[in-house]
Amino acid sequence: MTERIYDALRAILFLEFPKNSRRTPVVYDREINNWFIGERNVIPDNLTILISGKGISESDFFFGYRMLDYDFDIKLYSGGGDQTTALRIATEGARIIRNILNNHKRVWVMDLCPICGKLPTSPEHYFLDSTHTTVFGVYGTEAGPTGTAGAVYNNFRTNWYKTHPTLTTPGNLVKISILTSGSGYSSAPSITITGGGFGAISAAATAALTNDSVSSVTVANPGTLYTAVPTVAFSAGAPTATGKAIISTPSAAGIAAGSFYKVLTDYKNGIVPSSLTPTQITRFNEIVRDTVYPIREIFDIQVQSVTPSDEAIGTALFSTSTINIKFKELMPIEKFGPNFSGSAYNPQEAL
Repeated sequence: MTERIYDALRAILFLEFPKNSRRTPVVYDREINNWFIGERNVIPDNLTILISGKGISESDFFFGYRMLDYDFDIKLYSGGGDQTTALRIATEGARIIRNILNNHKRVWVMDLCPICGKLPTSPEHYFLDSTHTTVFGVYGTEAGPTGTAGAVYNNFRTNWYKTHPTLTTPGNLVKISILTSGSGYSSAPSITITGGGFGAISAAATAALTNDSVSSVTVANPGTLYTAVPTVAFSAGAPTATGKAIISTPSAAGIAAGSFYKVLTDYKNGIVPSSLTPTQITRFNEIVRDTVYPIREIFDIQVQSVTPSDEAIGTALFSTSTINIKFKELMPIEKFGPNFSGSAYNPQEAL
């Protein structure tokens, strides 16, 4: 679980570091040739970045969810030169790392893509080419990933947002279309907006009449965090007016993530898309077998301290900078309760 966080942080640093003409990350004119995970007793004397975890703590967040708090160090080792130059390079490298991380308060943490076997940095990966879209595209919306606003979240709200309820969703109420105008209203009816998925903050709207029928609806408050189309109800008329809510189109990453989880959920239920190859089926099997969360998000990433120092390691003198970061992750507990046990559990199987 944690190793993919290392991969995500390393990928972000590699992608956003300044680079030379060879597209190699550099500090001044010194190339970063080593990217290590975990503490090492022996460090090469050229520029090195090492990412290590200091600790993970867990606590109850609310019913069915656990909050994980991570404490990581990112160290930059600069050696192979005079002490003053090495310290300058280490200090400048720390500044670059700090600036990169300060621009990322949320980071996708992805497992290997079961379709192509690559390590994505965003769920948008699932719509990169026709190979992925063939499998995932039809699940994005009723009309595919470019479908009309208002339908895109219906298929995966119970899957995607069960795992990521803290995401800030770009979904809000754009408009309410009048389906039938109703009649017999002596005053403008009230509008009740309900639903909208996990964490939705209800929007508000007002109606206007022409004669005794609803002629227009104005969105007074668009709300936020809508992950599904809410239900719209007008107060009674004779007959009662009806309407349909339209929410803003979510991000491409959100659509792709929902599509992936829809495929994965179907796969767990024995519904295997015919477009999957034997290799891809094996990879889905591994996700299910190993109880992997293939799309996760760490958030509230905070740079806690930056500590430049000189330290002797063995016989080598390095200048180093240590950037300490803390961040969080929310994980669901899908099976919980004092009396939970598998319905077909056989104690002998555990022996």
